Amino acid sequence: PYDPDVVEKSRRRLGHALARMDETLRDGGWLAGDDYSLADIAAAPVVDRIEHLGMADLWDGLSGVGGWVERLKARPAYTRALPRDEHRLPVADPRIRA
Repeated sequence: PYDPDVVEKSRRRLGHALARMDETLRDGGWLAGDDYSLADIAAAPVVDRIEHLGMADLWDGLSGVGGWVERLKARPAYTRALPRDEHRLPVADPRIRA
């Protein structure tokens, strides 16, 4: 069942992780330096899931993360790797979407 306290706790944890990422990404580039790497590839599904859950507001005000998400999504491989809707994990409760 949907537990708003658990969702909020998860949002806070993600927010802290994104804030730490933002420090690295403020000057542009990628998670592990100047070049796109496995670190960025591994994080891409998390970006997609956060957006699918309607929680992209987590990186509002984080210019480094916002720019990184834009660079990540601009890569042709990002779009090709997105799952079809019927293969996505469902949103357990519509109240999760912000």
